[in-house]
Amino acid sequence: MIIIHGINLFIVNYLFMNLSDNNIKTIFLIILGMFVFAIQDSLIKLISDSINIYVIYISRSLIGITVILFYCKINNIKVVFKTYYPITTILRVAGFF
Repeated sequence: MIIIHGINLFIVNYLFMNLSDNNIKTIFLIILGMFVFAIQDSLIKLISDSINIYVIYISRSLIGITVILFYCKINNIKVVFKTYYPITTILRVAGFF
């Protein structure tokens, strides 16, 4: 019983200590993400009168892909362009347009 209690205590400490250590980081990232969405929304409202909406979407997508690939390159994360559901993926892409 003591060993099981010790293991449970270890698991609880491991799970919650890691989560509580990242609370400040998590709050900061959520606020940063909301700030980025607000800036994007403001910029889109400003330039949507003079630029086609599809050009804005493509530009935003290219910037997003560039940022994600740069992040993956820095952190040595392998990028795999493979799907286990090709028909669903094709329908999703076709539905976007």
